[in-house]
Amino acid sequence: KKKGLRNTLNLHPASGVQPHEERYPQMARALGIDPSTKKYVPFNITDTYYTEKLFEIMLDPIYNQGLDFWWLDWQQWQNTPIKGLNPTIWLNHIFFNNYQRERLSTRPTVFHRWGGLGNHRYQIGFSGDTVPSWASLAFQPYFTATASNVGYSFWSHDLGGHQLPSPPELYTRWTQWGLFSPVFRPHCTKNRDNDRRIWVYPLVNFLIMKDVINLRSSLVPHIYTLARNTHDSGVGSIVTPLYYDYPQYDQSYKYTTHFGWGSTGIIAPVTVPVSNSSGLAAWPVFLPSGSKYVNWFTGQFHDARNKNIEFLGNYTLPEIPAFFKAGSIVSYWPSSQKALIGSAQNAPKVIGFMFFVDGSSGSSYQLYEDSGNDQQYLQGKSSWTRVDFTETSTTYKVVVNPPQGSYNGMASVYNYEFKFLNSFPPSADVQVNGKSYSYHPNNLQGKSTGWRYDGDELALIVNVASHSRSKPLTLTVTVPAYDQSVFNGVRGLIKRAKDAKQDLDYAWGQGTLYQSDYSQLVQLSEIGSVLTANPSSSAIQVLRGFKALVKGAADQLNKINYGDYQRAVKARSQLLNIA
Repeated sequence: KKKGLRNTLNLHPASGVQPHEERYPQMARALGIDPSTKKYVPFNITDTYYTEKLFEIMLDPIYNQGLDFWWLDWQQWQNTPIKGLNPTIWLNHIFFNNYQRERLSTRPTVFHRWGGLGNHRYQIGFSGDTVPSWASLAFQPYFTATASNVGYSFWSHDLGGHQLPSPPELYTRWTQWGLFSPVFRPHCTKNRDNDRRIWVYPLVNFLIMKDVINLRSSLVPHIYTLARNTHDSGVGSIVTPLYYDYPQYDQSYKYTTHFGWGSTGIIAPVTVPVSNSSGLAAWPVFLPSGSKYVNWFTGQFHDARNKNIEFLGNYTLPEIPAFFKAGSIVSYWPSSQKALIGSAQNAPKVIGFMFFVDGSSGSSYQLYEDSGNDQQYLQGKSSWTRVDFTETSTTYKVVVNPPQGSYNGMASVYNYEFKFLNSFPPSADVQVNGKSYSYHPNNLQGKSTGWRYDGDELALIVNVASHSRSKPLTLTVTVPAYDQSVFNGVRGLIKRAKDAKQDLDYAWGQGTLYQSDYSQLVQLSEIGSVLTANPSSSAIQVLRGFKALVKGAADQLNKINYGDYQRAVKARSQLLNIA
């Protein structure tokens, strides 16, 4: 708890109170049972006296040792002695309201199964003991999004499935869906052959899932803002059906695995395996008319400003089809500036804003904050911070306005990080409130004000240290004239080249392939590192020569016809099929 973690215990209430339990004698006597008979105390949640003693004797002493909420696990009958009363929703009602009355300083939470219409009052739900399969995974985004139709916006799933071992590729894709779902919760039944600890999976899968988990942790500010929007509107904001925003298109109903993530994101998690020969998963995508979109994980642009787009994408295992409107903003905590665990409850005094630039768009964003686990937000103890972003082909301008409102423990000074995806390095010093700041390449901790460049993400990053939140912050960045064709899909190709090189290197000494046979692929794989180390004007020339290098690398790979050449075939396919 000192590290900001919360504790829960799994409770199967239908078991009643059993003779082996520590407080069984007191509970048995209270219910008129002689403890020496070892007769269990049957469950009867509709009986007021039983329920009162269940909390007083059995549950409250455990809760008061430091428990934060109960994980109820009702999976028995659907009837009670009161006709028409479902025990699942009644349990949710009793547990939620009991702790709402008894613990006014914190927010009541119950984690349980769906109890029918009206259960949106008692979040959070879990969907039960799913069997690991591609069909189960494909159903969950649809299931979660449509639950918003009845106000139930905080579903939690056993990521990876529950009942059986989850194959590495399936579990990896499941965590990618979990990245954008309301609650990220891997879980499975107790079985020596069944495990959801990512480090027991093959290295390639572990590394992908580690990145997913770290990204999920960093996105807490954005997800929390979406949760507040859901609270205020009564309509889900985290995972919603496309037909909420695009009801006029048949595709909004047809593409059941697609969902909206806030007002600017469309997520289409892959729910099919990759091809053994190409290492690519062919996955249909629909993007509704009205916007230009950027794929977060590949940097690919899709222009749907004037018409709907449908296409068959090809995605490697690390890639997620996550499309954001050009110019949109996502808030996050910089991973290097927050605690590894517990940051959701011990929020760092830093905030980051990520911008999906395209040289012509822009948008506004509202960041929500409060003290985290009390009920003061109901009395207005919270804050909203407006961020305005405008861009031209040569200029980015960001204005962070002073927060409106306040809450207990609110920091008066913040560090800020601004990340511009698909961007050139600046052509001059960046300006913060009119003052110039230069290149600070080793400023991962954000302790000083200046800019740096991440070549793997093709991201310009500006850090602003120790800024008073009571004052507006205006950031102005001048960049070389924007050329979208230079960036289109390049970020994804750099990652694919790095992964392909690693795979081909692995064949040395086995299938005996040599780096001299794929030297241009090696150059491709290092471009991100080169740009990070030397983000000068030469970066423009490097990026403009990128596509020619891709073609050269593909031609080299095509000539490999010995040893474990299938690895080369796969690498070539991935370089030529970015989407």
